[in-house]
Amino acid sequence: MKTVTRIILIWPATFLLIFSLAACGVKGPVKPPLSRSPSAAKGLATRQIGDHLQIFWTIPKTNQDGSLLELQGFEVFRNAFAAGSACPECGQPGIPYLSVDLEYLQDVQRSGDRLLVEETSLAPGSGYFYKVVPVDTKGIRGAPATISTLFHPPPLPPRQPIVKRETRGIHLNWSPSGNEIAAAGFLGYNIYRREKDEPPPSAPINEEYLIDTTFLDVQAVPEKAASYLYTLRSVWRMGNQLLESADSSPATASE
Repeated sequence: MKTVTRIILIWPATFLLIFSLAACGVKGPVKPPLSRSPSAAKGLATRQIGDHLQIFWTIPKTNQDGSLLELQGFEVFRNAFAAGSACPECGQPGIPYLSVDLEYLQDVQRSGDRLLVEETSLAPGSGYFYKVVPVDTKGIRGAPATISTLFHPPPLPPRQPIVKRETRGIHLNWSPSGNEIAAAGFLGYNIYRREKDEPPPSAPINEEYLIDTTFLDVQAVPEKAASYLYTLRSVWRMGNQLLESADSSPATASE
């Protein structure tokens, strides 16, 4: 009888010990520490303008573990693929087609922390896969950023822009190219303004796409009309991509 009593008293303690050991594993395996290699480029995107394709991204500031990144540059890989391919990255070359050194930029435009590469010899109807790999000053490669895009036949730009100075601002009108059909993906027009000694702007002056072929630029200074240079582009949606035509012929304000 005493033996039975001992067994009954010992069993709860044994159960609690087993339960405690089992509970120790509830949290799962310990996560490995984050890498000290560079974080991936941010905001990798493409933009087609006429027969040019722009690839742009933002420079990362930290390593993957959050420490300060000492970045040397990037390796950019490109792979052409057939439209409809299920594997855009298959057959990707092992050698980058472009190496970007932040100390000696070539074939790359920089604005703040934003880098832009422009392609000018792509085949309409083909797809292109891009991989951007950051490289630090020790030669350590970081996490890649990737994107794939189709390169479309460029749409035609608007024609015959005319610019006139008015009291309320500067008035523009133009002629359509002739193939602006909403069912085919036409969204409207963009207008770009710059002074003659300035580089081309990256953003249009209109906040929304223009459907009409006339526009009054009330933000312009009428007295500076002769120094302004205007260009227009048609804007289209092809699948899930936005693209613009090449620039129209430039126009300056007449009195």
